Amino acid sequence: MRDVERQLAGIEMKDDVKVVHDTMLPAQKALVDAVMAPPGVTLEEEVRRRNRAIHAVTEYCGIEEGGMRPSRPKQSSSRTTPPGKSEDAPQLDLDKEAIEAAKVSVYKEKRPTICFVCLGENLPTDQRIHSFHSSTDLSKHFKRKHLEPIEEGDSLGCKLCQVSLAHKMHLQRHALEVHGTVS
Repeated sequence: MRDVERQLAGIEMKDDVKVVHDTMLPAQKALVDAVMAPPGVTLEEEVRRRNRAIHAVTEYCGIEEGGMRPSRPKQSSSRTTPPGKSEDAPQLDLDKEAIEAAKVSVYKEKRPTICFVCLGENLPTDQRIHSFHSSTDLSKHFKRKHLEPIEEGDSLGCKLCQVSLAHKMHLQRHALEVHGTVS
């Protein structure tokens, strides 16, 4: 924005990166430093650099988009882990990011493809954040897996919103109005 204002005012621009970097706000500096950091030497360093850059973009923008799931299953390594450090920690961070992105989806999207009931359950992460092919497929899943088994007198609620619901019809209305799941 400042660069555009300077250009419109006819002020000469310098291509010196340090000068531009010095005129940035602190949040912008942190973002540029994280995104422009040199690549890591090892895979772990590169993953940490990438995660720092993603976090910096998220902090700067204030909006978190979908999480990134690993494209390959984790392979065991022959190296030993120092005491107190878990090899599963990066995976736990990825799982947490994926779950948070799924939560944003079931609250923000008009017709999401992730089941809010499954997301609130204590299931493996891949089952909690499973994205159906279409919202129609999600509706079929919701009816078959979550509505049909309900019997009179069952306690109902939404674990994501932490609200209790009195009847099956209330669950259906909550699903539609809050989470965009049609039943």
